[in-house]
Amino acid sequence: MDQWKMGIVEAKEMIKQKKIKPSEMIKSFLARQKETEFLNSFISTFEEESLEEAKNLEKIDEDINQYALAGVPISLKDDHCWKHGKTTVGVKALRNFYPSFLSASAELFDQEGAIVIGKNNMDPWSMNSTTKSSFWGVTLNPWDNSRIAGEGGAASVSAGAAPLALSSDTGGETRLSASYCGLLGLRPTSGRVSRYGIIGFSPSFLQTGLLGRRAEDLSLALEIISGFDIRDALTKVNSTETEEIIPPDEHLIAAVPWEITDQLDSASNNLFQRTVETFTDMGIKVEEVDMPHFNLGLLAYYVISSAEASSTLSRYDGIRFGEAYFTDSLEEWYQQTRSITFGEEARRRIVMGAFCLNEHNYEKYYEKALQVWSLIKEDFYSALKGRHFLLLPTSPTVAPKIKDNNHFIEDYKQNCFCAPVSLAGLPSLSVPSSFSNHLPWGIQLVGRPFSESFLLSLAYKAGKEV
Repeated sequence: MDQWKMGIVEAKEMIKQKKIKPSEMIKSFLARQKETEFLNSFISTFEEESLEEAKNLEKIDEDINQYALAGVPISLKDDHCWKHGKTTVGVKALRNFYPSFLSASAELFDQEGAIVIGKNNMDPWSMNSTTKSSFWGVTLNPWDNSRIAGEGGAASVSAGAAPLALSSDTGGETRLSASYCGLLGLRPTSGRVSRYGIIGFSPSFLQTGLLGRRAEDLSLALEIISGFDIRDALTKVNSTETEEIIPPDEHLIAAVPWEITDQLDSASNNLFQRTVETFTDMGIKVEEVDMPHFNLGLLAYYVISSAEASSTLSRYDGIRFGEAYFTDSLEEWYQQTRSITFGEEARRRIVMGAFCLNEHNYEKYYEKALQVWSLIKEDFYSALKGRHFLLLPTSPTVAPKIKDNNHFIEDYKQNCFCAPVSLAGLPSLSVPSSFSNHLPWGIQLVGRPFSESFLLSLAYKAGKEV
């Protein structure tokens, strides 16, 4: 049996029952990692370190069962700080940044015996879902190498180079990548998982994400990383759920805002309608809801997140963080250092954010965006009142081609269904739905706060039907 085809739950059981050693499990995924190296899904790999950790686990023998994921390999998005290697966030200026601490989620995985085999490729500062602007090059989609994968974690899991990827989601990066690569992609409720140790540009919307092939894998991973963290004031004390994945009964009610489907291309529109029909065939009642401010969510997201980026990224001045351009002139120091540190997209968002925060524009743009943020939350909570979940597309199209030189606004539009959910702060699970021209396309299941277990159980059943 090819171990690299396993999920983390199956891998855990194989190791627990001593059918395979941790080092053999790691070697299997490292070999698959090398076979799929052409996808460029990893920035850093930890072959020696991961094998050493696996052999250390083998030495404790019987005590290995005290760990939830002893010897199970995972990968990290390169904005999660990690002990064994650099954390570059996809930019040249941080290519030699070696953090002295771990992200909260990575630390919890480490405490449960999971072994990180590499850091995944990403867009600089996680400001997109294409990797076309990454300093380390673009990641190829395993389903079609001429198309984007979204982010490296999705490509690595889809290709079998890792059974699970720890990601991050601001405006939809985890969910879009899952849709492009035919995976499950979970963005938990805001406050359920600590954001400590993730290098982001918009703290209001930043959240840890999970990418995997099976609902039970995401359920176990979420259970491990959930909970209060004193280092993140947003985390809730009683956010942890440990419900078993039980397929839901037939009396469920789903909400669908049909007016938003005009943003889908014709092929995706047909796929979405067929998916809704499939849920109806599963015994789920589908009700149409009105969400009048949904389409404004994308605009509000980019105004608010860009404003936060203009402030958050100011620390990368070449003195505290980043790579300095040495000169006698302080003004030239900052100008050249910032040019080295930030690419075109980052500079665009910093300038846009500074513009929106200008005293002459603050009320016109930023305050209006904050008002829309509140209205979006009201729309979502109203849609979910008396209903179990909301059914939305994940992406307006299948994975775009790498050679498509889209205007940046077109790239922004890929987040049109994900960004409003980020504003609402609700849990969202992207689930593989259908195929268009042999390419995967996903839908979002959006639930009430802290209903991740329910969404995963629904995905478990839907995976057999959709």
